[in-house]
Amino acid sequence: MLLKLIKYENNAIGRVLIPVYAFVLLVAVVNRLSLDLCKSDSSLILVFDFLFSFTCLVAIVMFLIVCINRFISNFVGSEGYLMFTLPTSTYNLILSKLFTTIIWAIIGFADFILSLIIISLNKSSGLTLKLLVDTIKSTTDYLYYNLEKINQNPRFVLIMTFLYIFLYILFFIIHIYMSVAVGTQFPRHKIIFGLTYFFSYFLIFNLIVFIGAYLIFDVPMSYSIGSNYYMMIESLDKLEEVASIYNPHLIGTIIVGNVIYVISFILEFFGVNKIFHNKLNLE
Repeated sequence: MLLKLIKYENNAIGRVLIPVYAFVLLVAVVNRLSLDLCKSDSSLILVFDFLFSFTCLVAIVMFLIVCINRFISNFVGSEGYLMFTLPTSTYNLILSKLFTTIIWAIIGFADFILSLIIISLNKSSGLTLKLLVDTIKSTTDYLYYNLEKINQNPRFVLIMTFLYIFLYILFFIIHIYMSVAVGTQFPRHKIIFGLTYFFSYFLIFNLIVFIGAYLIFDVPMSYSIGSNYYMMIESLDKLEEVASIYNPHLIGTIIVGNVIYVISFILEFFGVNKIFHNKLNLE
């Protein structure tokens, strides 16, 4: 039954997001062509760059709106009465939404990376696919070297990093579901209560991560993962700076964050299931 629910949900979301993702690729192709046809007009190239950035932003917003709206309409709206008559558990209903959202998030990320590759590959500037692959390989090699210098296992650190990103996505999705579920428990001002829970829980969550990292790995309370990754993005053209971002403080915070993400995901998943299992406050 879970697979049938996922298939149905994929079809419903795909009808909206496939054209959106296809349009992002189309804009990337147009942007790429503009680099060849408008070499002497830098202002026009900037316009196409802005158009691509704006299109990506719209795609992200559309993804969030579609996935959240599907959850709300199926669990809180009029479709909720039909949804809860299906011969399956509330767990499966929630998991179908969760898995489908993750699938389309991965497709969206792949679409974005492919768009960047289309725009970036330019023989006239010397950037080819082979050079791109070689650059990624050299960055990885330098990262391994830097991590070994600070007595860290490179594979472990990279696994923890990718796990951190994946768990963050899982946590973010289930946190949105939980915020919606909390909002439904109030007869009035549901949106206000849902948003209050959403932001207050995030603040408490970050505080717990910082305290845990401080107590376990002696990470300063002022340390910020976000600022370090921002520095990494800003220095992508300097391999030694990218690699040096990884330090014991960052690694310790990532490990603590992963543990807290898992605990929070479990708690909120069961919280959402508990609330909707009772089928309360359907509109």
